[in-house]
Amino acid sequence: MLSIFTIIYVDQKIADIVVDIRKKNRIKLPDAIISATAISENVQLVTRNIDDFENINVKILNPFE
Repeated sequence: MLSIFTIIYVDQKIADIVVDIRKKNRIKLPDAIISATAISENVQLVTRNIDDFENINVKILNPFE
């Protein structure tokens, strides 16, 4: 079952995006890492918690809407 998931490690590109996000927004570090990873990989961020990411330039998909 877990083989359908891809592990994405935090690399320098993601870390740089995290720093940029945290400089511009009051966002918790885990949320910054999640959004930076989505931005780096050019994928949608799937979450119900859209409020924490509203000021970040990331594509969001709320699966419950």
